[in-house]
Amino acid sequence: MTDLLNIRDPQEIEAASLAIIDAEVPEPRPFQGAEWQVVRRMIHTSADFELLSLTRFHPGACAAGLAALRAGCVLVTDTEMARCGIPLRRMEPLGCAVR
Repeated sequence: MTDLLNIRDPQEIEAASLAIIDAEVPEPRPFQGAEWQVVRRMIHTSADFELLSLTRFHPGACAAGLAALRAGCVLVTDTEMARCGIPLRRMEPLGCAVR
Protein backbone atom coordinates (compact mmCIF):
# COMPACT_ATOMS: atom_id res chain seq x y z
CA MET A 1 0.00 0.00 0.00
CA THR A 2 1.19 3.52 -0.73
CA ASP A 3 2.41 5.51 2.26
CA LEU A 4 0.14 8.56 2.02
CA LEU A 5 2.19 10.41 4.63
CA ASN A 6 5.10 10.71 2.20
CA ILE A 7 3.10 11.97 -0.78
CA ARG A 8 3.00 15.73 -1.25
CA ASP A 9 1.35 16.16 -4.65
CA PRO A 10 -2.45 16.55 -4.24
CA GLN A 11 -3.21 14.56 -7.40
CA GLU A 12 -0.99 11.70 -6.21
CA ILE A 13 -2.71 11.74 -2.81
CA GLU A 14 -6.11 11.59 -4.50
CA ALA A 15 -5.06 8.73 -6.79
CA ALA A 16 -3.60 6.75 -3.88
CA SER A 17 -6.72 7.34 -1.77
CA LEU A 18 -9.01 6.17 -4.56
CA ALA A 19 -6.81 3.10 -5.10
CA ILE A 20 -7.21 2.23 -1.42
CA ILE A 21 -11.00 2.51 -1.74
CA ASP A 22 -10.94 0.30 -4.85
CA ALA A 23 -8.88 -2.31 -2.96
CA GLU A 24 -11.25 -2.21 0.03
CA VAL A 25 -14.32 -2.71 -2.18
CA PRO A 26 -13.44 -5.60 -4.49
CA GLU A 27 -15.37 -6.66 -7.59
CA PRO A 28 -18.20 -7.26 -7.95
CA ARG A 29 -19.00 -3.92 -6.40
CA PRO A 30 -22.50 -2.97 -5.31
CA PHE A 31 -22.42 -0.08 -7.81
CA GLN A 32 -21.16 0.10 -11.39
CA GLY A 33 -20.23 2.85 -13.82
CA ALA A 34 -21.23 6.40 -12.94
CA GLU A 35 -22.93 5.27 -9.73
CA TRP A 36 -19.66 3.73 -8.52
CA GLN A 37 -17.82 6.95 -9.34
CA VAL A 38 -20.29 8.93 -7.22
CA VAL A 39 -20.20 6.52 -4.25
CA ARG A 40 -16.41 6.25 -4.50
CA ARG A 41 -16.15 10.05 -4.19
CA MET A 42 -18.59 10.04 -1.29
CA ILE A 43 -16.40 7.48 0.52
CA HIS A 44 -13.26 9.46 -0.35
CA THR A 45 -14.77 12.63 1.09
CA SER A 46 -16.21 11.07 4.24
CA ALA A 47 -13.97 8.04 4.85
CA ASP A 48 -17.24 6.20 5.57
CA PHE A 49 -17.55 2.82 3.89
CA GLU A 50 -21.00 2.40 5.40
CA LEU A 51 -22.19 4.57 2.51
CA LEU A 52 -22.02 1.40 0.42
CA SER A 53 -25.10 0.06 2.20
CA LEU A 54 -26.86 3.40 2.73
CA THR A 55 -26.77 4.86 -0.77
CA ARG A 56 -29.56 4.41 -3.32
CA PHE A 57 -29.90 5.91 -6.79
CA HIS A 58 -33.01 6.77 -8.72
CA PRO A 59 -32.76 5.26 -12.22
CA GLY A 60 -31.33 7.90 -14.50
CA ALA A 61 -30.02 10.09 -11.68
CA CYS A 62 -26.42 10.06 -12.88
CA ALA A 63 -27.43 10.70 -16.49
CA ALA A 64 -29.59 13.64 -15.38
CA GLY A 65 -26.75 15.06 -13.28
CA LEU A 66 -24.31 14.80 -16.17
CA ALA A 67 -26.83 16.42 -18.51
CA ALA A 68 -27.26 19.31 -16.07
CA LEU A 69 -23.49 19.81 -15.85
CA ARG A 70 -23.15 19.74 -19.63
CA ALA A 71 -25.93 22.34 -19.85
CA GLY A 72 -23.96 24.72 -17.60
CA CYS A 73 -25.94 24.40 -14.38
CA VAL A 74 -25.30 26.36 -11.19
CA LEU A 75 -24.04 24.24 -8.30
CA VAL A 76 -25.35 25.50 -4.97
CA THR A 77 -23.79 24.62 -1.62
CA ASP A 78 -24.34 25.95 1.86
CA THR A 79 -20.82 25.24 3.13
CA GLU A 80 -17.49 26.78 2.25
CA MET A 81 -15.80 23.39 2.57
CA ALA A 82 -18.03 21.88 -0.14
CA ARG A 83 -17.57 24.93 -2.36
CA CYS A 84 -13.79 24.66 -2.07
CA GLY A 85 -13.97 20.96 -2.95
CA ILE A 86 -15.62 21.58 -6.32
CA PRO A 87 -12.86 21.74 -8.95
CA LEU A 88 -13.44 24.94 -10.91
CA ARG A 89 -11.01 23.73 -13.59
CA ARG A 90 -13.64 21.10 -14.44
CA MET A 91 -16.70 23.31 -14.02
CA GLU A 92 -15.65 26.42 -15.97
CA PRO A 93 -15.23 24.64 -19.35
CA LEU A 94 -18.82 23.43 -18.97
CA GLY A 95 -20.07 26.92 -18.17
CA CYS A 96 -21.04 25.89 -14.64
CA ALA A 97 -20.95 28.28 -11.70
CA VAL A 98 -20.64 27.50 -8.00
CA ARG A 99 -22.56 29.48 -5.39
